[in-house]
Amino acid sequence: MKTNLYPLLFKPVYKDYIWGGTRLDTKMQRNTGLSRCAESWEISEREDGMSIVENGALAGMSLADLRIHYGRELLGDTAAADAFPLLIKIIDARLRLSLQVHPNNRNAAAASGEPKTEMWYMLDAEPGACLFAALKEGTDRERFVEALQQGHLEDTLHRLPAAAGLALFVPGGRVHAIGEGCLLLEVQQNSNTTYRVYDWERTGDDGKPRDLHLDKALMVMDWNDHHAEMIQPAATAPDDPRYIQLFGSKEHTPLNAHLWSIVSCDYFRVERVAFENTWRQQRSTNRMEIWYNEREAVTVNTAAGHLVIPAGRSCLMPAGIQDVEWHAPQGTAKFIRITLPETGC
Repeated sequence: MKTNLYPLLFKPVYKDYIWGGTRLDTKMQRNTGLSRCAESWEISEREDGMSIVENGALAGMSLADLRIHYGRELLGDTAAADAFPLLIKIIDARLRLSLQVHPNNRNAAAASGEPKTEMWYMLDAEPGACLFAALKEGTDRERFVEALQQGHLEDTLHRLPAAAGLALFVPGGRVHAIGEGCLLLEVQQNSNTTYRVYDWERTGDDGKPRDLHLDKALMVMDWNDHHAEMIQPAATAPDDPRYIQLFGSKEHTPLNAHLWSIVSCDYFRVERVAFENTWRQQRSTNRMEIWYNEREAVTVNTAAGHLVIPAGRSCLMPAGIQDVEWHAPQGTAKFIRITLPETGC
C-alpha cells in the first residue's frame, strides 16, 4: 500500500568550498558539522547532492525515488517526468565566488553541459556587499579577453549593491559572480554546469589555482547581455488573478495577506508571501510548491499529517495535497514560494 504524500522536509546536503563561511551555523542555527560551509543543497535530485526525506513515514527515501513512485501526485502536471526540475540552495559567501557563466537551453549541448538559469534572493548582506552581473555597454568578446589578460576584468562588469530582500535574475549565458558577504537563496534549473572564467588570482586549499574553463565560457557567454539590475519584489494587488488564485475569495483570505512577485521565467516562478495567524489554503492540485520559511517556525496541517517548518528551512508541498492549514504562532509568517510556470519547463 502506497503511503499518502504529506508536506516534506529534506536533509540538507552541505558543501565545503574555499569561499564558504559560517552563517549557516551562526545565523541559521544549522548544525553543519563543518568549520566552513559554502552551500546547503535544500532540495536536489543530483547524485552528488541527493535530497533524502527527513520527516514522516517516507523518511529515508530519496527525491529520485519519490519522483519515480509518485509522479504527478508529487510534481503536478507541469513538471518534467525524467528528473526533478529545480535545485534549491542556500549560499554563504565569506569570500567572492569565481567569475563564471552557465550555458542556456540553446547552447548547452554544444558546450557539453546542462542548461542553468538561476535567480538569487538576498537573505543577508554585509555592508558593502555586491553582486557582479552582465557586461558593461561596449564590452565585446575581444575587449573582454583583453581585460582578462591585462588584469582589469572587473572594469567590464556591472557591480550591483546587495541588500536583504532584493533579488537578481541570472539567465544562462550571463557572466556573474557573488561577492563576499552575501547570504542568499538560489533557485535554479536542475543543473551543476559551471564554467569558471576567472578566480581573482587565488589558489585552492591545495595551494594550486583552481581549474578554469575559458574556452567553453566564451562559447556560451551572451555578448549582448549589457543590462542587469537588482529586483525589488513587486506587490500584487488583491484583485489580481494571481493573488486570488493563491489566497482565494475574501472570506478565505488570511489577515494581512500579501503577495509579491520577484521572478517569473520559463523554468520557475518565485514570489514572496506574508500572512498573519491562521490561513486555510485551498490548493490547485496540478502543481507542487516549494516554501522557504524566512522567519519564525510555522505549523502546517494537512489531511496526511502535521509539520513544523523551522525558520530558514524549505518545505516541498506535493501537488496532490488539496487543503492546507498554515499557522504562524509568532503572529506573522513570511515565505518565499517557488512554483513551476504554467507553461511547464
